Amino acid sequence: MNSVRDPMLAGVKPSEALRQLYGDTSSSVLITKVDDEFNGIPSPVLIAIASWNRRRIPGREGMGLSDAQFDEAVTPLLAPLIESR
Repeated sequence: MNSVRDPMLAGVKPSEALRQLYGDTSSSVLITKVDDEFNGIPSPVLIAIASWNRRRIPGREGMGLSDAQFDEAVTPLLAPLIESR
């Protein structure tokens, strides 16, 4: 799997699709990868990725967006980009 679109088209939530493809990599890497794949993404998606808590920093587990909050925020923004393939 080399595209986040494929699992999302199959109904996988964005948080899980990104984790499957890129693991728990840094926000800056995720932003670059997603931006490259979609050839530009809406600013709110960039902000959500930067705010998404993937439990990478010990002691900061409760900060940032949860998976559910992230999915709720980005799903409607990414849906048109995913379907336009």
